[in-house]
Amino acid sequence: MTKLTLKAPLSSETQEKLSNLINSKSDKPLDKEPQHSTGEPSTALKPSSSSKKTRRTHEEVSAGQKVDQEKARENFEAAKAWLETTFPKAFDFKDPKPLKIGIQKDFNLETPFSRAQRSKVIRSYVNSPSYLTALVNGQWRYNLNGEPVEEISQKHKDYAAKALAKKKSESQN
Repeated sequence: MTKLTLKAPLSSETQEKLSNLINSKSDKPLDKEPQHSTGEPSTALKPSSSSKKTRRTHEEVSAGQKVDQEKARENFEAAKAWLETTFPKAFDFKDPKPLKIGIQKDFNLETPFSRAQRSKVIRSYVNSPSYLTALVNGQWRYNLNGEPVEEISQKHKDYAAKALAKKKSESQN
């Protein structure tokens, strides 16, 4: 097993998020369909006490969607915090390093969230302007321990430069 070290002590808020995330792991996966505060799945129709289905009001649907979005955001932030604390030499959202291609396969430990949730966070990481800049300017891709493992191809640098230019043009409009 590889030994990992943290770059800095965790804030109490991050410790609490991780603790809650890990403790809730056995209860249910985080990427499971979000539930409303009533515990019901988010659907446009809600069964009544009879077998007949009734349409929920616009206000009920809007409130449920807001709860779903907040829960999804909390799950995303918890997964992000977990990656940053578990693999600090690879995941630094403020100063990203280009990651090894196929890094998902290197997660050989049990994570407190699903592969889909982890993929969503990694997708956000690799599509950020700071990551794309690191890819354009960097020479190496890094593994989970922060060790250089492969050179960045010119093809990937060109792709990152185009994606970065597109993001800049979209943000100016």
